[in-house]
Amino acid sequence: MPEDSPSVKVSAVRDTYGAEVKFCRPTQEAREAMSAEIVAELRAKNGAEKAEEIHPNQDIRVVNGQGSVGLEILGQQPDLDAIVVSIGGGGLISGIATYVKHINKNIKLIGAEPERARSAFMSKQAGKLVKNPPNTVIETIADSVKSSLGPTTYPVVQDLVDAVFTVTEQEIEDATKFTLERAKQVIEPGCGVAVAVATSKQLYERFPDLQKIGVVLCGGNIDLDNLPWSELFKRMEDHVGTKVAVELCEILNEPAMTFLRVNTARISRDKVFTFLSSRSVPVEKTQNSQMGLLLTSKQNLLEVPEYKLGYFEIQDESSQIISAQVDAKPGDMVLDYCAGSGGKALCIAPPMLNRGQVYLHDVRDTKLFESKRRFRKANIQNYTLLPPSHPQLHKLRGKMDWVLVDAPCSQTGALRRNPDMKWTYSDDRLWKWVALQREIFEAALKYVKDKWTAGRLCTPPAACWKRRTGNKSGSSVRSLDFT
Repeated sequence: MPEDSPSVKVSAVRDTYGAEVKFCRPTQEAREAMSAEIVAELRAKNGAEKAEEIHPNQDIRVVNGQGSVGLEILGQQPDLDAIVVSIGGGGLISGIATYVKHINKNIKLIGAEPERARSAFMSKQAGKLVKNPPNTVIETIADSVKSSLGPTTYPVVQDLVDAVFTVTEQEIEDATKFTLERAKQVIEPGCGVAVAVATSKQLYERFPDLQKIGVVLCGGNIDLDNLPWSELFKRMEDHVGTKVAVELCEILNEPAMTFLRVNTARISRDKVFTFLSSRSVPVEKTQNSQMGLLLTSKQNLLEVPEYKLGYFEIQDESSQIISAQVDAKPGDMVLDYCAGSGGKALCIAPPMLNRGQVYLHDVRDTKLFESKRRFRKANIQNYTLLPPSHPQLHKLRGKMDWVLVDAPCSQTGALRRNPDMKWTYSDDRLWKWVALQREIFEAALKYVKDKWTAGRLCTPPAACWKRRTGNKSGSSVRSLDFT
C-alpha cells in the first residue's frame, strides 16, 4: 500500500481483514515493483503455486466481477440515459461498460478523472494508451483513482466509454461534501470525482439530452480525522470537548427557529401576542428577550396587518439579547458601528422615545440604506445613517454614550440558517476574522466617551473561539479599563 494511504484504509486491510501490509512509495511503479518482489519471494520460499499476483484493475477476473455492478444498476433502473463512473486503472468502468453496452448500446458510459491524474482522458484524446507521468507522486485528494489505464482496460475504455471528463480538486471536494450533506452518503473523494462530473456543466453541454443519470458511488474509505473540511469540528472539539462538540453539531443540524421582535415603541408584546394568537398564528413569548416572540411553526406573516403596520419584525432572539445590553435612555448618543440593515438599532431606539440620536455605520452602503424603510415603518425618527465617507464620522469621536460593535465573524453560530457556510470554514479564515475584528474594534473605540464620562462599548461574544484566540478581541478594552 502507498505510504500516504488514508489510515482508515490501512486499518481495514490490516486490522479488519487480517492482512500483512507492506508500504511503498506512493507511485504506481513502486507498488507494482514491490508486489512483484513479494510474489517472487513467496514463490521461491513456498513454490510457484503458492503465490499469485492479482492486479486490482488489470486482472480480467477482477474486471469481469466488477461488471456485476452494471447488472445491479440496470436491474434497479433499466431506463438510464447515462452512467458516470470514476476512473483510476479502469477496472470498474471496463466491467460496467462491457455488461451495459451488451444490454443497451444507447446508454452513455461516462468516465470521470481528477485533472491531476487523467490517464483515461489523455488516452481517449490520443487514441493510444497514455499513462500518468512515471515515478511521480500525484497529489490529489482522490487517492483511489490515481492509477493509469493498463493493457487490459485501455481497449475497453477506448471502444465502449463514450467520453471522459476531468474535474478540479475543489470540484471533487465540493461534490464529496454535497453528497454527504444532501444524500447523507459518506463517500471517499474518489467517488466524489464521479459526482463532480455528473453535476458539472461540461457533461450537459456535451450531452444536452441526458435526463436520467446513474452515478456509481463505489468507495467509502474516508479518513474522518483528516477531511479537508474537518477543521471546524476540531476547533469545536478542542474548545469544549468531544461530547459537547457533538451535541453542538446536532443542534446546528436542526432547522432554524423563527423569532419575532415587537416594536415596543408602538405596541406592547402582550397585545401582539394576543393579536397573532387570535389569528391562529402559533407564537410563544421568549424567555430571554422582553420584546421577542417565538414562531413555533412556519407561517407566512408578510400579509398579517400587524406586520404591515410595523408592530413587529422577524429577528433572531440572539440579536435582541445583544441589543438589550445597550441600555440607552432618552437623550443618549448611540452608535451601531456595524449596523448592516439596522436590526439591532431598531431594538435600541424604542426606549429612547425619539430623543437623543442613534447613528448607524456600515462599510456596505447598500445594506445600510435598507434601514431607512425599516425605521420609517417603525415610526422612529431619531436616527442618522453614516456611510464610510460621511463627513460627520470624524466629528463624533469621543461623544458616544454607547457604541455597539457586532463585528463580522466566522458565522458558525448561524449554521442552522445557512448550513452551507460550514464547508467554507478554515482556521486561516478564522485568524483573518480575528485580525479584522481587532481593527474594527479599535476604530469603534475612538467614538466612546472616555471612562471618566461613562461611555460604554458593547461587543457580542465570538461564537466558540474566545479561548482559542487568546482573548485577543478584548485586548484593547482591557488596556483602557473598559469592560
